[in-house]
Amino acid sequence: FREDLLESLLGELDDVRAQIDLLCQSDILRVEINRMDSSPDGGRHVYFVTALMQEATYASLLLRRRVELHGQAGAAIEALVSGRPQRLEDVEALAFHFEMSVEKLKGAQYLIMAAEWARDAFANDDAVRHYTRALDALAACEICDPLENRNHRPAVEEELGSVLELVGRRDDAMAHYRVALASLEHSDDAVGQARLLRRLGACLWEVNDRERALEHFHRGIAILERGAEHIEQAHLYQELGRRAFRAGDNESAFEWSRRALDLANRLVASGTRDRDRSEEHTSEL
Repeated sequence: FREDLLESLLGELDDVRAQIDLLCQSDILRVEINRMDSSPDGGRHVYFVTALMQEATYASLLLRRRVELHGQAGAAIEALVSGRPQRLEDVEALAFHFEMSVEKLKGAQYLIMAAEWARDAFANDDAVRHYTRALDALAACEICDPLENRNHRPAVEEELGSVLELVGRRDDAMAHYRVALASLEHSDDAVGQARLLRRLGACLWEVNDRERALEHFHRGIAILERGAEHIEQAHLYQELGRRAFRAGDNESAFEWSRRALDLANRLVASGTRDRDRSEEHTSEL
């Protein structure tokens, strides 16, 4: 624990330090100075001497009290960082404490933030772990609004699937994509459905289930063609063009690629809200 966190939870700093010193003399706690920490307590961090001592102390608390303390710790850390954590250490601490409190939705949000941080650092195993914990937190949230919970889950399932696909765990990735797709099937999120069908199709192609892969691509196109044009259609056209090229069908590859480029150019010219993404896609083509 950071000493300033203990102060915010337990009282005045002098009193807290006196209690910490007493517990250090009893070989229950130890204090270490983190020279890289610029927090007001001068980087003083408090640790249990052994994991067994920590487990015994934690087990002595009633479950309800543990949940309350985790919520208080999360709120205290939020206050210390002014609600805008700048260090992964703080994000993970916030995620852990809120995950263990009744505010599991907030815990899930911080876990997603930690997962995104890990992805940016190419720490994919950590990202998988954080996204998985976020799903568990959402599933265990008893005070969450059911609709809000359902709105969060598909995005987390999809992001977890994308990381698993990246590390070659395509079967696991497809399982999460399918859960996300099933959650969106009765919604009006046509773009989300099409994107998931594209991702599933790409995975199926890589495991040599090419017929089903093409079916998924065409299903995505059919869903989007019911509404206004969207850059996701161009992504699907491009996927079909890429697959046709790899299959040696150069004529079809050219036609699908031309359709993708034409659509991206139309979206750029029309000034849709997807203009930036359209321009990016056009440059890729």
